[in-house]
Amino acid sequence: MGFRFQRSVRILPFLRLNFSRDGVSASVGWQGAAVRIGRRSRPPRRSRAVGYFLAVLVLAFLVGISIALAWP
Repeated sequence: MGFRFQRSVRILPFLRLNFSRDGVSASVGWQGAAVRIGRRSRPPRRSRAVGYFLAVLVLAFLVGISIALAWP
């Protein structure tokens, strides 16, 4: 099991400094709508469940449309 270090300090209500083993980064914004600025910034990953749900939703929509168009 690896060792993980992370520390976060709030400077202002919308500004947070994050310290980790990889370096320092900053988060600007509020919870759920923050933008991370740092050396290794990357977009959040969606889980596979979200992708499968969207695929099933589109498939159900297309089947519904095809049934509605074929109805006499």
